[in-house]
Amino acid sequence: MRRIRLHLTPRGRAIVMLVGCLAVGAGLGLFNMPLASSAAGGVEVAHLGVAAPTDPQSPLWNQAKEVTVPLSAQQIYQPGGGSTRAVRVRVVEDGQTIAFRMSWDDDTRNDATGNIASDAAAIQLPMDPTHLPYQCMGQSTNRVNIWQWKAAFEHEGVNNFGATALENAGVRNLTSNGICRAVDTPGLSPQVKSYHDGKQWFVVFYRALSHGGLGAAPLATDTNSSVAFAVWNGARGEVRGMKAVSTWNSLLYPSTGTNILSNLLSFGVLIVVSIGVVAFVMRRMTR
Repeated sequence: MRRIRLHLTPRGRAIVMLVGCLAVGAGLGLFNMPLASSAAGGVEVAHLGVAAPTDPQSPLWNQAKEVTVPLSAQQIYQPGGGSTRAVRVRVVEDGQTIAFRMSWDDDTRNDATGNIASDAAAIQLPMDPTHLPYQCMGQSTNRVNIWQWKAAFEHEGVNNFGATALENAGVRNLTSNGICRAVDTPGLSPQVKSYHDGKQWFVVFYRALSHGGLGAAPLATDTNSSVAFAVWNGARGEVRGMKAVSTWNSLLYPSTGTNILSNLLSFGVLIVVSIGVVAFVMRRMTR
């Protein structure tokens, strides 16, 4: 078979290259595959068309992307410590309520009051998401909102109020402006439900969506925020500052506008790169 060869001028070749690059850019935009993406450390919030699940075992959690957040031993304030190395997080919202599910490995269930410390976990949120405070319990100029769950408190609530747990019995709503300065604060308090399967904890914190108030960090779908996590292993005697903690992680709500901007940014970057490549090639060919 005879091959057909196209003889293009240098300018023609450059135009073909440019068209090819732009076609690739259009394809990336069409299939929502941006070249520029957000940095690591983001927790995506999935929107549900039904009520956000509060049951840790609900299959609805599978609709949210799971993110593994690294933890490290707290060493800023002594006694430090913390043995849990990571927590798995899923977050959903239904337009009225936002729910966080934390899960982590722990083959001992410590939920009784007594000599052994209680298993516990916490979520930390900035009161002003536009100015992140110091990640270890805030600072004097910028407070944080902390939701702290203790397995023993929740278990005690079940014992005191029957088979149906009092859903805010295991959780405290705190605000803090520095290490060891957390105080109980009235506000839009979260609720909690937990489940232990013999190998790991699953704890769901949930609260109404709101732009916040005196004792409540803003959590609203039109305002991205940040979140940090902490875990205490009661079997290892972890209490107070002896905890495993994370850094701040971006809390990202689904937004069509964000996707459009991301795709436009990708397309713009591709155009600039393409023009640079074409200019270089044309310069080489005309020498």
